[in-house]
Amino acid sequence: VSGAETQSGSTITQQYVKNAYLSQDQTLSRKFTEMLIAVKLDNRMSKDEILEGYLNTSWFGRGTYGIQRAAQAYYGKEVSQLNASEGAFLASLLKGAGLYDPTLSDANRKRAVERWEWT
Repeated sequence: VSGAETQSGSTITQQYVKNAYLSQDQTLSRKFTEMLIAVKLDNRMSKDEILEGYLNTSWFGRGTYGIQRAAQAYYGKEVSQLNASEGAFLASLLKGAGLYDPTLSDANRKRAVERWEWT
């Protein structure tokens, strides 16, 4: 509401469940369902599979969902061709693409540099 950074208490598994299986509604019933599905997924999928699913369903800004599309939108190349610096920047977008896309504003550029350095 204030325009400040967002925070999340969800695990990667919970965020993946929300992205892949549920709505973005912020209700207690959705959160409860998210937790139940996350527990089931943790028992059925490896952490690498969950991370892959999360990266392939996440919003990266510029009209893109998924790390492959984001690599193309931001760098014009395949995700497998990204260097560590480019990967760190894309990782920073997961916290809030609208807050970290440096082309949107000077404030975003400053936040993006700080987040990239932290990442």
